[in-house]
Amino acid sequence: MKKFALILLMFMVLGCGRGDKKAKATTEVKSKIPVVEVVSVKTDDIVATLSVSGDVVASNSVDIFPDVSGKVSSITGNPGDYIKKDQVVAYIDRNKPGLTFALSPVKSPISGTITESFANMGPLTSANMPLFKIGTLDRLKVEVNISEKDLNRVQVGKKVEVTALALPGVTFSGEVIELDPVVNPLSRTLKASIILKEDTGLKPGMYVDVDIITEEKISVPVVNNRFVIDKNGQSYLWRYSDGVVDSV
Repeated sequence: MKKFALILLMFMVLGCGRGDKKAKATTEVKSKIPVVEVVSVKTDDIVATLSVSGDVVASNSVDIFPDVSGKVSSITGNPGDYIKKDQVVAYIDRNKPGLTFALSPVKSPISGTITESFANMGPLTSANMPLFKIGTLDRLKVEVNISEKDLNRVQVGKKVEVTALALPGVTFSGEVIELDPVVNPLSRTLKASIILKEDTGLKPGMYVDVDIITEEKISVPVVNNRFVIDKNGQSYLWRYSDGVVDSV
């Protein structure tokens, strides 16, 4: 009887051992089954942009020149002043030994705001030396330089978004209105002019960041880039539909 009980106990121990091995093998098989994440394809708008930096300038800016040569005897216009067309901004003293002339007024050719002054009391000036720069600030422009490698991505009419450190969290819209006809041979860049479409609070001389929208797609299927598989220079996606998985 004792011998029979001993044999039965050995069978029970062996059976338990085999059960543990089977459970472990099942766990290992389950652990090797890959976890696959399935997401739905959505539609969205996507844009490609070219990021550059630029300077804010007056949309219409001209230099003010004197009509005659002589000394600057007085200055009546200063940076920031709004000047009307034909308003006097300085006087030129063109007197010479033995010759006396009336002071010659320097007038603004347009209405606008003086953005720069080059005039100083006393020094000689000539008719080809500008004394002031004046611009219309009701609409501002941004001037940027486009690298020659990106020239084929930028055309007149492209939409633009502009931001400035001076006005954080604010984005202004604009449009490319002009491209210089030639590339600067020193910098290998082309100047592009952008008109801002609204009153921005920006000031001429400010530094801004510009995103030129070079390409735009509306309501197209999009997926997260991490699901794209690159192989032999081609991009693939695994598609799951009606219980079938295939590549596209």
